[in-house]
Amino acid sequence: MSLKFCQNCNNLLYPREDRERRTLLFACRNCNFEESAVEARVYRNDLMRQSKEEAGVTQDLGKDPTLPRTNIECPKCLSSQSVFFQDQSKRTETRMTLFYMFKWLFYAFAIYLTLALFLFDDVFLGYKGKYRNLKTYLPRPPQRKFTPEELANYDGTHGDEIYLAVDGLVFDVSANKRIYGPGGMYHAATGKDAARAFVTNCFKDQATYDTRGLDEKELSQIKSWQAFFDNHKNYNLIGTVENPAIDPSTPIPEDCGFKLKAKTPKGGEL
Repeated sequence: MSLKFCQNCNNLLYPREDRERRTLLFACRNCNFEESAVEARVYRNDLMRQSKEEAGVTQDLGKDPTLPRTNIECPKCLSSQSVFFQDQSKRTETRMTLFYMFKWLFYAFAIYLTLALFLFDDVFLGYKGKYRNLKTYLPRPPQRKFTPEELANYDGTHGDEIYLAVDGLVFDVSANKRIYGPGGMYHAATGKDAARAFVTNCFKDQATYDTRGLDEKELSQIKSWQAFFDNHKNYNLIGTVENPAIDPSTPIPEDCGFKLKAKTPKGGEL
């Protein structure tokens, strides 16, 4: 708080509390001059309990024992012999601090955006993970349970919807009819659970959910394919398929010769 001086005798003004009007005054000790403290507010016991703001504390100038005291305890020094008020200039300082904080945040974001677009041509710095995908933050569509017969109706032959399954999880891949629709490279994997084919790359002969004979690395690749479809921005997990149990007496699907070409999915046109 800046010092104030009497307009009559030019003596220093001291803070006084007018308890009847519940205001803070600046009064001269030499004459009867008083000036209302328009930029301050007195905090009394009942007002202090209601206020959520932290009161600024100014102790009496020179600790003059003749000045009236309030009965409010200082929240900082615990002294009850203080004049409590909040200078409005503190609010101005707070507003200016917030202004400069947001100003520099804006500058930092502008610099980041410029460098990201110049160096990577991408505001996400080349990140392609699921947290860039909007559907990560949206609720999943209602999940449905399919039978193999029901799933077979969604291979794109009789409609626009194209579904495929990977080890029991059903995904909607209708957004990429060129790849999964009739005539597409992976059309043989649609309308069924073709988990084995995604590992062996034998979509013609091994489009089945029979994973017998696959080693741990190959089984982990099936999980990678599930994650690929689940995190893809254009595909959605829509349910599960209830595959019947595999008869252990049936022969394990034979290798078609393309097993070494199978890879963990990395995106691209898929």
